[in-house]
Amino acid sequence: MNAHCLTKFLRRHCYRLLLCILLIGLVGCSKDKSTKREIPPVRVNVSTVGSKDAPLFVKSFGTLVANMTIDIIPQVTEVLRQIHVNSGDPVEVNQLMYTIDQRQFKANVEKARATLLTNEAQAQVAKDKMRRNLELVKTNLISPQDFETLVAEAEEAEQAVYSARAELELAELDLSYTQIRSPIKGVCGLILVDAGNLVLQGQTLLMTVNQVDPILCNFYLPTKDFPAVQKALRENNNQIGVRIAPADDTTQSVYYDGVVNVMDNQIDPNTGTIHLQGSIPNPDYALWPGQFIYGWIKLKELHDVSIVEQSAIAIGDKGPYAYVVKSDNTVELRELVVGETFKEKIMVMSGLKPGETVVTRGQMNLQPGAKVQVVASNDPSGATTKTELQEDTASKKSSSKPKKSS
Repeated sequence: MNAHCLTKFLRRHCYRLLLCILLIGLVGCSKDKSTKREIPPVRVNVSTVGSKDAPLFVKSFGTLVANMTIDIIPQVTEVLRQIHVNSGDPVEVNQLMYTIDQRQFKANVEKARATLLTNEAQAQVAKDKMRRNLELVKTNLISPQDFETLVAEAEEAEQAVYSARAELELAELDLSYTQIRSPIKGVCGLILVDAGNLVLQGQTLLMTVNQVDPILCNFYLPTKDFPAVQKALRENNNQIGVRIAPADDTTQSVYYDGVVNVMDNQIDPNTGTIHLQGSIPNPDYALWPGQFIYGWIKLKELHDVSIVEQSAIAIGDKGPYAYVVKSDNTVELRELVVGETFKEKIMVMSGLKPGETVVTRGQMNLQPGAKVQVVASNDPSGATTKTELQEDTASKKSSSKPKKSS
């Protein structure tokens, strides 16, 4: 009897049990679906794409060299007596640098001057004698042959004067060589010979002087850049702008502007590069020969170029890209072609338009079509603007603080 009642009870309530199980499952599924629909938007920072006129550059690595390099070598052989400069000193044109022993050369000048005076006197005597005998030969008091001898002696004496005058000039020139002066405005190198040493004419190197204002910069560009650079030079009278920065300045916060005005007449077949040379004003000697530099060689001026913050650019398998925020607060992935960077901005050659909004922070959590919530926004000038979300959060934080009891 008990078994029969149990069976009857199970039959009566089995359908109710199954119905409850189905209802529980449906409620669970509906909760899962609502949970999926309620995924919160990704919090991001954004920035507005700006525009400006900007130059198109070719970037290169280069070195600095002196505009002129002069080796200081004596032109006479004697003992070096005085050094009037120090290693590394700046020098002006015609500034005295070295003095060589002058005694022998002063004596040579006096000797040559005395010889000149003697020869001039002898020449005058010969001329007077020739003039006196000119009347005698007309009256046949002396033979024509004797008179011709007198003329020859007068001419020979005159030639001796010319020779003596040249010897005096050479002696004075050698004396002037005993004072060595800088031929250019520049900077002294190291002193290589001390005073008291014998220096040899045309052989002993005393020091090297470099002219560093202006200073030259050498660049070696790959052949792919050759057509664009050649075109720019032709269109700008063989002179295009260049901006350089020392390679050891990692911040690249200091720039120097100049011009590129020399392109080699051949491409190096061994390296496949073309040699360019520029000139940079360097009045305060901040740049130095041998220094490594980065250079931006200007090709032309671009107008209304899209400019964004560098933080908006990410690198994927296909290259640079950015997320653009659309009007419905979803994002779109855009593949980009980027140009040069400057400070915290980067030029976008294609892929973005001025006025569009791009994500600058939070890209790692995004995928195309994702919903976003803007936390902070930068306008093209770089000013940060608080959104309503930030203001609400700030007000909640302030209201949640415990009030001080009075």
